[in-house]
Amino acid sequence: MPNLITTAALCCGVASLHFAIKDDWSRALGAVCAAAILDALDGRAARLLRVSSPFGATLDSLADFVSFGIAPAFMIYHWKLGVLDAGGLIIVGLFTLCAALRLARFTAMAKKGKQVPWGPGYFMGMPTPAAAGIVLLPLLLDTSRKLNAWFPQFDIPVWIVAAHTLLVAVLMISRIPHYSMKGRKISRKFVVPLMVLVGITVVAATRDPLLTMAVLAAAYLLSVPVCVARAKKVVTGPPLAVVGTKKAG
Repeated sequence: MPNLITTAALCCGVASLHFAIKDDWSRALGAVCAAAILDALDGRAARLLRVSSPFGATLDSLADFVSFGIAPAFMIYHWKLGVLDAGGLIIVGLFTLCAALRLARFTAMAKKGKQVPWGPGYFMGMPTPAAAGIVLLPLLLDTSRKLNAWFPQFDIPVWIVAAHTLLVAVLMISRIPHYSMKGRKISRKFVVPLMVLVGITVVAATRDPLLTMAVLAAAYLLSVPVCVARAKKVVTGPPLAVVGTKKAG
């Protein structure tokens, strides 16, 4: 079952390429979002059913590379960076390379049983699903119906898209801590506010899913400095968090 979910995520990544070629950005972005949801489910399914395997971990890494490495890079190039010709190709190539390196490092750490030093609520480097959503943030804003209705002349300069893409690429291969929901416990006093926030997010997604996705991606990016500050406060000692064997970050 987990491998079927992973295969479906891979198919969503391929579908996003198909829609991007046709300039159907809403469907292309939706396919990447679906791949991210399936990617979150396959690891949990593997742990729940206790059927983790080296084959599943390898398949998961390959699916992540297609859905969150190749697909976003192609979309960004086809949408905006193509005007830079070779320069745009180099930028998206670096993003794809960094995604591959991020996945390779995660897989190698999992095989060797290495741990991250900040606890179970952190990743080392930006995980590729989050990186895909954040690198597509300019395209999400450009495609949003609400935003275009409010600002008809809204347009993001190509140099901002280029700089943004390079920033996300660097964050993937960095050793900067990033938040992870795995192993993170929610205090009781935050349960009700979190439920309200989830409800607001669902309602917002029904109004404009692309703008909602953009806000969530921006929130995760802005959380990086906070995450770094909190990680520094972790008491130094033996590493606490074991990298999973199924999920490729």
